[in-house]
Amino acid sequence: MFKLFKKRHRQIVNDKFIKRLRSAVIGEGMLHEGNVYLMDLALQNISNLGSIIEIGCYGGLSTNLICYLLLKHQKNNLFFGTDLWIYEGYEDAKCSTSEFMDGRVDVWRTDFMCHIKNSFIASTRLLSSTNLPFTMHLSSFDFLEKWKKKNSMRMYSGERYNLGAQLPLCI
Repeated sequence: MFKLFKKRHRQIVNDKFIKRLRSAVIGEGMLHEGNVYLMDLALQNISNLGSIIEIGCYGGLSTNLICYLLLKHQKNNLFFGTDLWIYEGYEDAKCSTSEFMDGRVDVWRTDFMCHIKNSFIASTRLLSSTNLPFTMHLSSFDFLEKWKKKNSMRMYSGERYNLGAQLPLCI
């Protein structure tokens, strides 16, 4: 029965950067090999028209993968991301939240959230310096509202950009 219903996924083989990326950026366990394959397939076949949006950037693992795949497949789509960098602890759904990280009394939740955001900034500046994404510290709702209204926004890199282009891909 197990063989009959076991779902298989495809992988990208022999890509040294993708292998290194897992140990270079926070969130290693969050990027399944099947997702890497599907992102690669989507970005190989995406039109150069329009923009790409990533909702939820965390430490930059998938962001750096997308930046890399855009370069690899010679795509010049503008790439936007949004995240509030609010750390939801392992127990948040079960009980009231603590001001500390996951039961620790020596690591403040706000400090951990700053660490994740700073790790995102550092990893994208290091691994995607030639094609930095336009990333904002906003909830997905607020970001999409601004996109719909075609607002002009200042990115963490300091650049301003007008939102509202076509969206061939939203991750």
